[in-house]
Amino acid sequence: PEPPSGSSLNVHDLYQENDSLILPADVTASAFYITNIHNYLIGNAASGGWAGFAFPNLPTPLGVHRHEKLRPSSVTGLTIDGNTAHSTGWWWKSSAGFYLGGSLYYNDDDVLEYNAGRDLGNRRSTCLVNKCQGSFGCGAYCRPREQDWVKISNMKAFLVAGVGFSSWN
Repeated sequence: PEPPSGSSLNVHDLYQENDSLILPADVTASAFYITNIHNYLIGNAASGGWAGFAFPNLPTPLGVHRHEKLRPSSVTGLTIDGNTAHSTGWWWKSSAGFYLGGSLYYNDDDVLEYNAGRDLGNRRSTCLVNKCQGSFGCGAYCRPREQDWVKISNMKAFLVAGVGFSSWN
């Protein structure tokens, strides 16, 4: 399949897993594709790709871990510092060297689906508390006093088609 493209802020194409596309997010291949932001990402350099660093939202884990009590899009980052992205994102006018957005999820038909653009139904809600362990379940969002930021520092981006950093979370 063709990578998502467009001249507006939104990408409207949805991609689903099939025999020739096992992971639908592969249509936006990036040098660093981080589905678990709760990591140390220090001093990396990304060249080329849909974005240099892509951080999609996952409302549930994938594959064999799918039914674990965890909402990946709610965890916070550990250390994301000193990373560089260049020569990325020429497929989409609104692309970025560092892109926090898009979502990878199981749809109502239980098929893995990817939305590369703004997805208001699967937003990132980083939380200091693991809501999956509480009585409300993984669907509960953080109260204001429980919210936290994804902290990204000392990043550099150059020769990108759009902006250096983009977040729709």
